[in-house]
Amino acid sequence: MAFPAISFGQNFGDSLIESFYNKTLLYYFSDSVLNIQESSSTKTLIQTDFDTTHIIKSVCQNQFKFINYKTPLQSLLTNPSGTNTLTIHSISHKKYGQDTILITIDISTLSDIGEFNYWTFGHTYEKGDRADAKFIYDAKLNSWTLINKEEIKAFGVSRRRK
Repeated sequence: MAFPAISFGQNFGDSLIESFYNKTLLYYFSDSVLNIQESSSTKTLIQTDFDTTHIIKSVCQNQFKFINYKTPLQSLLTNPSGTNTLTIHSISHKKYGQDTILITIDISTLSDIGEFNYWTFGHTYEKGDRADAKFIYDAKLNSWTLINKEEIKAFGVSRRRK
């Protein structure tokens, strides 16, 4: 899918990053394994410091609740007197050069068992080959193209989605 071009003499605009976040969330949560809520009243927690005003609020059955990194996570646990597990999806982006933006969704869980809190982390990668989505600027087409996580795993960065 092509996205609007930007001038490399300027910063990446928020609207461009928003469109990349939305596309990544659509791909990530459209997966049949991820589109089942634990209950109809449970929202999928998405942690980001990016402005979420124009970020999509749901995908399939997943209703999103956005929190930032200053949100006290213990306050989100639903059962203060028993065992709780809270899954948090953190979405972030990183710019590589002038032609690549990586969007990553990291998964972590907070388990509260009595007086103890335990954190476990899902995938957190620093290398670009493990991003959930890559958006690469194609100067010939004067647009951005998406490489989703399946394409990254299967073909590497050289294959682009048209």
